[in-house]
Amino acid sequence: MNTNIVSSNILDIAVALSDRDLLARIPVLAAHERAAAAELVAHLAALRLRPSLYAAQGYGSLFAYCRHALRLSEDAASNRIHAARGLPEVPGSSLTAWPQASSASAPFECCVPI
Repeated sequence: MNTNIVSSNILDIAVALSDRDLLARIPVLAAHERAAAAELVAHLAALRLRPSLYAAQGYGSLFAYCRHALRLSEDAASNRIHAARGLPEVPGSSLTAWPQASSASAPFECCVPI
C-alpha cells in the first residue's frame, strides 16, 4: 500500500469538509485516538506478561517489538511501555501477578503522556 496515496486521500477528504464539519470531526478523531492508545497500552501490558510471544517473532524485548513490529518511534514505544508498566498501579486494574517495576518512579509511570 502506498502511504502517500492514503495520506493524500485523507487530506483531500479533510480539506473538502465544511468549516462546521471539520470542527465537529476533529474532537471525534481525538477521542478515537485516545481510545486506541488506551487499548494499545492494555494489550502491551498483556503482552508484557507473555514475553515468549514477541521472542518467538525474533524480538528480544518489548521495546524492540514496539519499535520494529509496530513501527513506533523510540519515544512512543517508551511512553507506551511505561504506561503499560503502570497499569497495575491504577485503582481497579484487574492485572494481578504483575512483575513490579524496579525504578523509583514506578508509581508515576502510569502518568506518562501517550
